[in-house]
Amino acid sequence: MTSTDLHDLSLSLAIVAGGLSVVLHGMAWQARRRLRASLKIQLTEAVEELTQRWEGRAALWHSIGLALSLVSILCVAAWLLLRQ
Repeated sequence: MTSTDLHDLSLSLAIVAGGLSVVLHGMAWQARRRLRASLKIQLTEAVEELTQRWEGRAALWHSIGLALSLVSILCVAAWLLLRQ
């Protein structure tokens, strides 16, 4: 692999990781909305199970989204360094 290939690869990876990060943050936002909606319903076992499930999903998608944001930033930094 030449430096030009790495340059192009780092830019492509930055764009893909950034896009996936936005999608996952949107999924986390939707999960939080559903969590808040389920908290307004009368508490039963089924509602409690759904509440725990949506709480876990929101946290998971948010943390994966943050990790992909970091990957995107690192790829942009690599792209800038390889540009020279």
